[in-house]
Amino acid sequence: MKRRFAVVGLGTFGFQLACELERLGGEVLAIDRNADVIQDIRDKVSRAVVCDALERDSMREIGVADVDVVIIGFRSRLDTSILATMYVQELGVKDVIVQAVSDDHRRALEKLGATRVIFPEKDMAVRVANQLLAPNLVDFLWSAPGYSVVEAKAPPVFVGKSLIELDVRRNYGVTVVAVRSAAGGAATQPTPEGPVPFVPTPDYVFRQNDDLILFGKNEALRDFPTQ
Repeated sequence: MKRRFAVVGLGTFGFQLACELERLGGEVLAIDRNADVIQDIRDKVSRAVVCDALERDSMREIGVADVDVVIIGFRSRLDTSILATMYVQELGVKDVIVQAVSDDHRRALEKLGATRVIFPEKDMAVRVANQLLAPNLVDFLWSAPGYSVVEAKAPPVFVGKSLIELDVRRNYGVTVVAVRSAAGGAATQPTPEGPVPFVPTPDYVFRQNDDLILFGKNEALRDFPTQ
C-alpha cells in the first residue's frame, strides 16, 4: 500500500518535494491556494487541489485527515505556518513536517506538536560546505556534531580486497554502512535509478566503481583515501 502524503504550500521547496515523493512511489495530495501553481503540478502528482490551508473545513473535505504525512512547505508568514500546523494537528494527522526559518519558529512549531522541523537552505549549505572541505567524498548524506554519513567511491586500494581484510574501521576510523555496486549481482538489485545499497558481509570483496556509504568522525571521513 502506498504511503499517502499531503504537501501544503507549493513554493520551490514544496513543489519539488511533492513531485519527488510521487516519483518515488508515494501518493501525493498537493495543496495551494494559487490556481496557477495547482495547474502546473496537476499532472505530476496523484491529486492537486486549490485550497487555503487556514480553512479547516475545506482541508477536511479534501481528505487531509486521511493521509499518513503532511508536509507544510510555505514559510513566508510565520503566523500562517504556525496556524496551519495547529489545524492539521486538529485534523488528527500523526506525522506533520514543517519548514521553518529560525530557531524561534522551530520552537513554536515543536510546541504545537510538529513531528519534524526542517531548514532546507541551511541543510543544503551544510552539505555543500562539507563537500567543498572534503572534495574526495561524493556526497554528505547526514551530519551531527562531529560525525557524518557520507557517500564515497571505493578507492583503488580497496578493489579486490574484502572488508575484513582491509579492517576499515581500525585502519581508516570509519564504518562501511552500505555498498552500492555498479556490477550488480545477487547482492544488489539494479533499478531504473541505479543499484540498491546493501549491507556488506565481512567477506565482501570490493569492486571497481563501488559506492560506499560511510559513517564516522568528520576528520576521519575527510582523510578517507581516494587513491
